[in-house]
Amino acid sequence: VEVLAAASESELRELGLGYRAKFVRNAAVKLVAAAEREGFESGAAYLLSLRSRPRPEVISALLALDGVGPKVADCVALFSLDQVDAIPVDTHVWRIACRDYDTSLSACRSLTPAVYERVGDLFRRRFGDHAGWAHQLLFAAELQQFRPLLPPSLVAEMEAARAEEKEAKARAKAEKAEKAKKAATRYTYQHRLVGPLSASETDGDEDRRARYAKFEQSMQQLNDSAQAGYRLVSAAVDGEGNYVDCMMEKVAAR
Repeated sequence: VEVLAAASESELRELGLGYRAKFVRNAAVKLVAAAEREGFESGAAYLLSLRSRPRPEVISALLALDGVGPKVADCVALFSLDQVDAIPVDTHVWRIACRDYDTSLSACRSLTPAVYERVGDLFRRRFGDHAGWAHQLLFAAELQQFRPLLPPSLVAEMEAARAEEKEAKARAKAEKAEKAKKAATRYTYQHRLVGPLSASETDGDEDRRARYAKFEQSMQQLNDSAQAGYRLVSAAVDGEGNYVDCMMEKVAAR
């Protein structure tokens, strides 16, 4: 640990660590500092001491390291620090929890810290002190290469649940698309000149007759829009009294 802490970021990059070099070095520096602060002879000794501490304390110590999030902290705690009730939670584990232990989790939109802890607690309540290893067996069972080892009835149940989940996602996607379609069709803009909305057929000169012709065109356009379920909401008027940039509202979509 001390060697990593003393190395430069560029040296670690040359070893092939790439963008991780910064995180590795900073984590090593923090481990050395924690060891000195708590009276351990080395960063490695401090890390080993975490094996005998309560899981919340271990997770807190790991989360203090650069680049370590909840899942990585639980993985390290479970696989390296004897925290056998640590539950690394990702979308696969979340799906297992939704399917087998608490269907209400399906209503959660994302894997927030509260949902993360809730999923872990479900496993801990069900499997006790060694919930982490039970979690690993369940996680492996989701992988295709382990399917031949599972009872056929269990495989069929898993496939049915997966198909149901796929259908639910498809329905949600279709509903979202329909809402977007309605929102997009509620308003439509006609950017061409529509013409005046008032005129007299008895106007004498040619300009007035032309104005009346545009008026008839305006009425026809508005009538066509009404037949299609739209009504005029607003419009701008140009210098000649023609209605332009009319905004039509689809009444049926309200």
